[in-house]
Amino acid sequence: ENESFFNGCLAIVAFGGNEQADFLAKRGANLLQHPNTATSFWKIKLSLKNLCTSNSLRDLQTPTALKSWRSVSPSSIPDKPRRDAVAAFRLTTGHNCLSARLHRLGIFTEAFCPLCDSGEAMERDHLLRCGALQGLTEVSRYWEARALLGQ
Repeated sequence: ENESFFNGCLAIVAFGGNEQADFLAKRGANLLQHPNTATSFWKIKLSLKNLCTSNSLRDLQTPTALKSWRSVSPSSIPDKPRRDAVAAFRLTTGHNCLSARLHRLGIFTEAFCPLCDSGEAMERDHLLRCGALQGLTEVSRYWEARALLGQ
């Protein structure tokens, strides 16, 4: 009996290379194992949906982090008719289709106001000073300028 035990120990020592297997087996024995229960179709579907949603949001947030409209506070946009909200958002972000922006995009040859010939760049600040516009509010002057520039 002692001889067979000795031969078994000798065989383990003689055949090296099992150290990695022993290490992994000991480590695996300490891991908490979950019971093998069937997962429902709906649980799998919800998990995949949550994974896709979180990945999509992360993918969208990364390239848009430095965009000018990311810093716009929702409270700065009026909760009024859509027309006013659109004008306020465009004027706040600079995506307003006035001459200065269209010049930067290469659509207009000059950034100056073509309506009043003042020599000023047609931007948000110029809307309130432009003599060619009759509107009383910034929003009404914005839409009036857009209509006149479109002619």
